[in-house]
Amino acid sequence: MEELIEMLKELLELDELDSNAVLADLADWDSLAALSVIAQVGLTYGVNLTAGQLREGSTPASLFSVIQQAKVN
Repeated sequence: MEELIEMLKELLELDELDSNAVLADLADWDSLAALSVIAQVGLTYGVNLTAGQLREGSTPASLFSVIQQAKVN
């Protein structure tokens, strides 16, 4: 989970990010950020997320759960 939060902080150029923060509410969250997250999750975790899965993962904590579930399937 910490690795995911660090990745998101880097991609979104944030100093802090709470695991329950709503990604869509962040100032720098836009379609380019979403695509960057999808690409980086693929590289880091070997999971090809869909846009729908990214919406399910609306917070870092829920995104981590979506990634873990996708790794199992």
